[in-house]
Amino acid sequence: GWRGSDPARLVRLAYRLVADDYRGGTAVQLIVEHCEPVALA
Repeated sequence: GWRGSDPARLVRLAYRLVADDYRGGTAVQLIVEHCEPVALA
């Protein structure tokens, strides 16, 4: 089970788009580069 602190309910993400041509398919992946919690007011 989970033993750390609870994850944030709201986060701000920075991500990049990457073309994914695995096994000849065509798709786009969103790769998360940074994640930070956002405080609720």
